[in-house]
Amino acid sequence: MTATLAVRVRTRTEFPSGSTESMKQEAPCRRLTGMHAPMRQVAFSVIRIGAMVALAMLLILGLLPAILAVQAAST
Repeated sequence: MTATLAVRVRTRTEFPSGSTESMKQEAPCRRLTGMHAPMRQVAFSVIRIGAMVALAMLLILGLLPAILAVQAAST
């Protein structure tokens, strides 16, 4: 009488059946588009950017022509 052995060869791409706890990497819970941004931080960033733009406009449109006019008058 001969006994046959059934051997199943597992490849590296197969995953064990079961729940997600058996996997090494957890499934993502949410996408980046759903990220929560507090309103206080957003408002502070908007105010800071507005202040920087206002300062740049003051320097370019206000001080630069005045400096160039003084330099042109002195020569």
